[in-house]
Amino acid sequence: MRNLKKLICFIIVFACASCSKEWLELDQPGNVNKPYFVDQGSAFEAVVAAYDVQAWRMNVVSLWAVGSVMSDDAVKGGESNGDQQGMYDCMNFNATPNTDVPSWIWGDLYRMIARASFAVDIMIEKDASGEYKIPMDESVRNRYIAECRFLRGYCYFRLARNFGGVMLYTSAEDDGTTHGSDLSNPRASVEEVYTQVESDLLFASQNLPATLPLAEQGRATKGAADGLLAKTYLYQQKWSQAKAQCEAVVNSGLYGLEPNYSDIFSSSKQWGQEVVYSLHMVEDPDGNLIDSMDVQALPVNISAGISFGSGQLTIYNLPTPGEENDTTEFEGVFGNELLFSHDGGNLDQSISLEITGNGDGEIRYTTDFTEPTETSQLYTGPINISQTTIVRAKAFKENYISLHSYTRNYFFGIQSDLPIMHLVTDEYNLFDYDYGIYAYGPDDYGGYPYFGANFWEDWERPVHISYYQDNTLQFNSNAGIKIFGAYSRGWDQKSLALFARGEYGNGEFEFPFFDNLEYDEFESLVLRNSGNDWMRTNMRDAAITSLMDGSHIDFQSFKTVSTYINDDYWGLYNLREKVSENLVASKHDVNPNEVTMLTNNAEIVDGDNAEFLALRQFFYQNDLSQTENYNYVIDQIDIENFMEYHIAQIYMDNRDYPGNNIKYWKVPGKKWRWILYDTDFGFAGQWWSDWDQNYAHTFNTLDFVISGQQTTWANPDWATLFLRKLVQNIEFRNLFINRYADEMNTRYLATNVTSHFLSIYDNMYNEMLNHIDRWIDSEPWVNTGTVYQFVDNMNNFAINRQPFAKSHILEEFNLNDYHEVTLFNETPNFGFIILNDNLKIQEDEWSGDYFEDVPISLYAIAESGYEFSHWSGLIDSTSQQIQVNINDNSEIQAHFVPSSGLNLVINEINYKSPDDFDTGDWIELYNPNPDDIDISGWVLKDNNDSNQFVFPQNTSIQGNGYLVVVRNSEDFTSFYPEISSIIGEFDFGLSSSGDSVRLFNSDLIIHDEVNYGVKIIELSGKQTVIGEILNEGNSDGLFGFVTLKPRGDSNIKESTQYIDEIVQTTDSNIMGSGDDEADAEKDVLYDQAVQIVIDTKKASISGIQRRLKIGYNRAARMVESMESAGLVGPLESNGTREILIPSVHEE
Repeated sequence: MRNLKKLICFIIVFACASCSKEWLELDQPGNVNKPYFVDQGSAFEAVVAAYDVQAWRMNVVSLWAVGSVMSDDAVKGGESNGDQQGMYDCMNFNATPNTDVPSWIWGDLYRMIARASFAVDIMIEKDASGEYKIPMDESVRNRYIAECRFLRGYCYFRLARNFGGVMLYTSAEDDGTTHGSDLSNPRASVEEVYTQVESDLLFASQNLPATLPLAEQGRATKGAADGLLAKTYLYQQKWSQAKAQCEAVVNSGLYGLEPNYSDIFSSSKQWGQEVVYSLHMVEDPDGNLIDSMDVQALPVNISAGISFGSGQLTIYNLPTPGEENDTTEFEGVFGNELLFSHDGGNLDQSISLEITGNGDGEIRYTTDFTEPTETSQLYTGPINISQTTIVRAKAFKENYISLHSYTRNYFFGIQSDLPIMHLVTDEYNLFDYDYGIYAYGPDDYGGYPYFGANFWEDWERPVHISYYQDNTLQFNSNAGIKIFGAYSRGWDQKSLALFARGEYGNGEFEFPFFDNLEYDEFESLVLRNSGNDWMRTNMRDAAITSLMDGSHIDFQSFKTVSTYINDDYWGLYNLREKVSENLVASKHDVNPNEVTMLTNNAEIVDGDNAEFLALRQFFYQNDLSQTENYNYVIDQIDIENFMEYHIAQIYMDNRDYPGNNIKYWKVPGKKWRWILYDTDFGFAGQWWSDWDQNYAHTFNTLDFVISGQQTTWANPDWATLFLRKLVQNIEFRNLFINRYADEMNTRYLATNVTSHFLSIYDNMYNEMLNHIDRWIDSEPWVNTGTVYQFVDNMNNFAINRQPFAKSHILEEFNLNDYHEVTLFNETPNFGFIILNDNLKIQEDEWSGDYFEDVPISLYAIAESGYEFSHWSGLIDSTSQQIQVNINDNSEIQAHFVPSSGLNLVINEINYKSPDDFDTGDWIELYNPNPDDIDISGWVLKDNNDSNQFVFPQNTSIQGNGYLVVVRNSEDFTSFYPEISSIIGEFDFGLSSSGDSVRLFNSDLIIHDEVNYGVKIIELSGKQTVIGEILNEGNSDGLFGFVTLKPRGDSNIKESTQYIDEIVQTTDSNIMGSGDDEADAEKDVLYDQAVQIVIDTKKASISGIQRRLKIGYNRAARMVESMESAGLVGPLESNGTREILIPSVHEE
């Protein structure tokens, strides 16, 4: 699906000389004086006159010529060049000062400006007593002015886009009747023109109606103003304002995307939901206008047509293509947002609830969960809420179709430590015997899982969702609801899928439901009942998949929630992302329309399976032990994702895999990736088997997958093919075994796994008590003891799995043994070890088990200011990168020493610029050495190896100089024109939520590395974004900063303000602790640090850090040591320390 949030939703089709509706068929005043306009009616004629300039010449010929024909969007057509010669010249970029099209645009736009400004002038003119000269209702006056200012804003927007800065007239008196032809008048800057456009459109947005009756179709609406304002912001690169205005249009519920993109251009959809403001026309073969219909954008499943009774345009709530229009007719669509004086939640006392709207009409409401109708209770005043009550309200207007209802939930006496999800819908939608999606219905076959029951149908019903956290409404939206899952549909508590759709008012759920994600927009969500694990641990799949955080595996995030349906407690659910093309698009920043997703045996979810079937055929027909064939395969498959996905499934003993619950995807130009989900069989998950509950950890799942012998429905030949053939290649075999060992030595360590499981269980324990009480009648054998027993079985599996998993590797790959490898590094602040191109080891001592005849790789990387010396222990070598065969328990030590050579430093990173100072991403390199350094052929990368910038030949950095590597030279130099030492452009972006920047020399040996993230902290009562940058090129390397807006500042360094004492707001295990204070006094630079404090009279951690070119932690320990020694005082509330060192005065 196209993402509506990313669509600038303002489409104007000015396509007729006049509008066919009565309101635009008024006699329009010609050259008249102001005395003609004396009342509301004549003022309206002035407004009509402004609209009338929307003529064929200006909007079809002229603007189309420069807006579409000059791009790739359209061609001129016609039989000869002489047919619209001016348009032809524009299309071929041959326009001259004599070309008619640009002058038409200029003149017609200024003509509309003149008429619109004239109409505004007469409506705001006052007499000597201060009264308006034209008496009229104030709301009508503001609307008329808003329409004119909308038209004027539109004209100036088009002028700015086509001509840049132009003459700026906001009163008819300014321009008179010249219509912009007097070019001797001074031009305003383009910024001034856009400022006027914004002013006009903001006024229009505040004073135009959201919807229109049929008789007024074609006039400007609030949505038209908001859409054009969004586009205005967009062209000025005011990204946040543009996004907000787009959201105002999207969230109005009046507009949406056509399911088929081509329908936008179809005459049958000329007034469709994707058009915000439009004039339409119909011509005969000779080009004569014979009919036109001007219709506002309509919500989904609502149509417009001509009444067979009255012959007038009308609105229908039931589209009837190919048939006579329905007899139930409406004047228009009514969307009135309602506001509640209290947002609901858990109450401890009665409240008086008020409901208000921002327009005319009446409000009706229900308290029985049903959707309000015209006959529901009329709201006449405050509602007393003294017991649990669900209030659903909706605005109505006579002879209009009302849009969406609004819902709030008021509960008494509920408690939960978890977020609460309230679902509200007419109980008929869920529980009616024939219609309800939760009911067994008339076709139930009987017996679990009750095939044929209603809940096996793919039925969707409307629902309202509310998400409360800490008893505060955080998010609410109308949505669609379906029953979700496979055999777990047979449980009494069923999994539910929630869908955001335009027909319900929101095309996305926009809220950060999941703490660990960089994105917060979801087209669908799942409330999962824990699948086959229901009423056992109720957390198994969520706990297992979240264990993969930091891996190369795609998986669904989760949050455990307490749930209510209407006023009934419905138990504990795991709120999950839904596995779909949208999940993939969000995680990998790809177009969801380009995602091919397959499931199980190449069954199509999205896209086409031909490419995958061809790859599978290649596996069948070729020997993967041959290097050429193997290289072809790894060009098609993301091999790290593939390995870790299968290792996870095998280690957890998920025997519902590999022949079931598998999904894999790709986009054009990328590789196939696998998604981990539905792991309910994992970690002793087959609860119906006593053997599995006690001995599943012994099962040889590796043999189950690679033996080639089908033993159950879950390991058919097609499902095991890829891994089975790949392990025949020695390179992949070694990669796979070492990655399996890496995972067992880190992620799958028993202490890691059990602590992870228990933390999730502890978080949900109290809610689980309520959950058991709710569903005890369905599963009477369940109690807290049985639940904990299943959790304990998961932990027992985690504790006992590793020896068996290692023996399975020995058995399946015919290996002799495995041994403990211990890595030592006495100076981890000098450097670190990369193990198997995968694990970063920066500890004094680390150990893990590895296998004989499977060489491991070790790569020593020094921090900036240090260099690798040699390896000792099992192997003596001065090579930075080595391979080691393990035949016994082994000890290997890496040695680093202070550097005697030249070093470069990644000195500063800009990864998120403010909208009004957008320099683009850039990276500054610093050469602290006196001599120039040639970096020709060096490589700069982010955390993705495929993203790289190679420095061209003859690139060097001057001694003690800087070089800025930019993503966009034009953007950077527009704000820093005085900086000449730049190079670029690199073609990848730096993530605003955390990334790495790595510098490699021409031999691809890493020279410096920076990892950064972002936190929000409180400084002086204000939220402040703190960039945490861990520079692997500094000994400790963590420092904080606040990015400032360097308006007019020519020095990049001053655009960053370093934050002293960030140690007070960050985790002590990151920043270091007071236990290191004694070591700080022994630091060889400690005395120099003290002298800096004396000289500057300031105990600044970041100041010491920058002057001594050391890491933040190291500088922080020195300052803490000075405090302990009585040289400086403790940190005060203003962020400073008192200097206690006695002053020394020279006599």
